[in-house]
Amino acid sequence: MTTSEEEIIFHLSKEEFFFLTQMLDINYIAGFGDPFQGYLMEELEEEYQKVRQGLMDRGFLIPIEGSEELEMDELLGICLTCCGSDTAVFLKKNDHEIGDYEAFLHFTPNLVVERTPEGNGIALTPVANAELTMNILARFLPLTVSSEKLIHIILDEMNINAWDALSSQDKRGLLKAREIDLDVTADILSVETEPERLATMSFWSRYGIGWETESYRYSKRGSDLLLITEPDEKKLCIREYRPEPVLTALEQLAAKFDLVNEGA
Repeated sequence: MTTSEEEIIFHLSKEEFFFLTQMLDINYIAGFGDPFQGYLMEELEEEYQKVRQGLMDRGFLIPIEGSEELEMDELLGICLTCCGSDTAVFLKKNDHEIGDYEAFLHFTPNLVVERTPEGNGIALTPVANAELTMNILARFLPLTVSSEKLIHIILDEMNINAWDALSSQDKRGLLKAREIDLDVTADILSVETEPERLATMSFWSRYGIGWETESYRYSKRGSDLLLITEPDEKKLCIREYRPEPVLTALEQLAAKFDLVNEGA
């Protein structure tokens, strides 16, 4: 997701990212876990020394003259602080024509930072402010088309990640076991087996030390469109694609920053 020709990207390992956020007292970042979990104190200190030195060698941490303190690259510090925001959006897209994309967008009113996976590390990119980013989000899922086929089923004890992990055969077996109509099953599997486009948009809101998520998974094959959502943690809803739920979620996100979603 690029918004300017002079794009700034910070390339960090997961360990470096974690170390720097700890320096800034930033915890519980959306979609990011502790890469040092399980380390003994002696091991942790040794790893921290290596990470600290590596960041100094790359100029991300700068020794303060006459002190043992270190100062951080200013723009990098701003981006990291943004990653500690209470609002984030996870985007994932698989498109035969355009290609693949995956990122967390961390929202603050004046800056949105894109965090993308990069091998065993991550890349941080300052994208735009919240208003401009909302206009980008409004183009991620289609907001002007709807599916002609009517489908609406609820699967208990299921979520999007578990569903996506199933093979086509396992999905067929699950739908059969839940006594889903054969024609409906065929329509669902027709799209799910070899989608031309698969896109997920998940809205993350901080709740204490955890996160509440609201996810929308869009899949397309020909003129057939599906929307998969999670009404709660243990239910999966598969239905024909309608843009209204996505529009509502975007409007709720825009309202957090007193914005009008111009893409709606």
